[in-house]
Amino acid sequence: MFKSIEYLGDINYLSECDIDQSKLSSAYPEVREALAYYCPASSFSKLIISQLAMVTSHQCVELRGKLYPYLLADLLERMRLVEVNKPKYKPFRSKSSPLKGYSLYHVHHSLNFEVIFNFKRYFIHKFPEDALIHEAVNELKRSQPKRSDHWAIFINSQIIKSIEWSAQNKTGEWLIYQVINDQVHFMALALHETSDKDLFELLEPHLKVHT
Repeated sequence: MFKSIEYLGDINYLSECDIDQSKLSSAYPEVREALAYYCPASSFSKLIISQLAMVTSHQCVELRGKLYPYLLADLLERMRLVEVNKPKYKPFRSKSSPLKGYSLYHVHHSLNFEVIFNFKRYFIHKFPEDALIHEAVNELKRSQPKRSDHWAIFINSQIIKSIEWSAQNKTGEWLIYQVINDQVHFMALALHETSDKDLFELLEPHLKVHT
């Protein structure tokens, strides 16, 4: 088990993908059909359609130079919930933000994949030295001498703690959208770590304006 933990350093996002242009091109009709089914009352930017086509054909999207893994079904279900509920609890409202005033909102998503990377972040933060891991497992052995699965207990508890920790130390992936005249306009997949300035440059060509 300890050897498995040592390989946490090898859990990284990919930086390259061999894009099959034929597969990518053929994915667009499938994406449009899926969006019409899951989110029939919404509209979509060309940017997010191209991102979803990449997900459909290659199961990933390039965000700030890294390839983030996605499953189309997970994204579509998240988008469906946004269309139904139109959540407005995370607006871009910083006084200096160029994103302010466009009725832009965001939600976190793709938590199935993000759990893996948040666990890595938490674990490295909590146990910067191997000795601390052994100390924690030995404490479990002392407190629960009749058990034989101390490593499993340790990992299970740390996964739970990593989820709680990541809720207070958020990073991850965003689904960005506008709500205009009570209609959702899906904009893009993006990263929590992206600055408002960079995000505005990405979104500006695709923004809808109030009428």
